[in-house]
Amino acid sequence: VFYQGYRLTGSMLHQHSAAINVQAVGSKLWIVASRAHAAVLRRFRYGSLPNVSTHEWLKDSVAFLIQNVPGICIFVQRAGDVVFVPHFHPHAVVNLGYTAGVSFSWW
Repeated sequence: VFYQGYRLTGSMLHQHSAAINVQAVGSKLWIVASRAHAAVLRRFRYGSLPNVSTHEWLKDSVAFLIQNVPGICIFVQRAGDVVFVPHFHPHAVVNLGYTAGVSFSWW
């Protein structure tokens, strides 16, 4: 899947089959948790969240995530970087500027 996104857009916490994300242009902030913490993260399911943008949700939730999800990974993917997200590991992304790339998943 080819994708592009603009500054401060992204995707809320979600999960799916294993995926590889190749960043061609720009940078994005990633939040990746172990599937072992899926129960703690259920409060962030689509449909149970207020109607806010991804970056507003993250700004309001990052303290909770750091305090309640041991080993959560928060990092920046830059152009040329490849990220592997393991099978059904909850994750979210926020584009830090204009981004473009390609992702592959096995479903």
